[in-house]
Amino acid sequence: MGNNDWGSPGPTGPAGNPWRQDDPAPSKAGGLATGIIVAAVAVVVLVIGLVAAGVWMWSSQGDGDESASPAFTAVPDDTTSAAAGAESETETPSSVQSSTPPRSPSPSRSPSASPSEPSATSGTPSNLTSQGWRGVSAATCNASDRWVFAGTNGEDHAVVCRVGERGDLYYRGYYNNRAAEYDIDMQRAGSGRWVTRSLDSNGSRVEISGSGVRVVDGDGDSVSSRDFTWSSEDADR
Repeated sequence: MGNNDWGSPGPTGPAGNPWRQDDPAPSKAGGLATGIIVAAVAVVVLVIGLVAAGVWMWSSQGDGDESASPAFTAVPDDTTSAAAGAESETETPSSVQSSTPPRSPSPSRSPSASPSEPSATSGTPSNLTSQGWRGVSAATCNASDRWVFAGTNGEDHAVVCRVGERGDLYYRGYYNNRAAEYDIDMQRAGSGRWVTRSLDSNGSRVEISGSGVRVVDGDGDSVSSRDFTWSSEDADR
């Protein structure tokens, strides 16, 4: 027989086993690529960790006290500053205003005469009408009667009125903070002096004249009196 190819020894593997082959040994190029991949993964992990830490710090600052955040100084808007400057330039400077001479004050009007003082034109108080003192109802004649005498001192007011055109006389006045009305004793009237009828059983009465009003007792002694600063008698009534 010739050579037996089936009997010739074939390639031998590890441990003499022709059918076993181990993994080839890694080359140097493969080991370098693996190291680069591992380093890249480590860098990515590190970056992710830093980002996560920054997010956590930002959120923790936002949840804390707002007063701890740094204050910011507002920067004025250029347009607003320009507008404010334009307005200030249009205003009249105080130096120009102060240089304008002030107007001379106009002369004040003379105060009007008080209600119980004679007016400058007629010598009659402005609140005296033909029926008595305006604003002092206690010293005003009844109905349409007119006064024949009127007097005042600014506080006390008195009138002697006539009933109708030819009737009797009566006194109405505001005397010592009291209002009163009494009939005049016609037998004692005349010569600028008017005396009321007796006020009581003691004979007290009121005397009215150009000098003032006087209350006297039954003996004629003065009980109280008020002087007039202005009086007038109308003889035609």
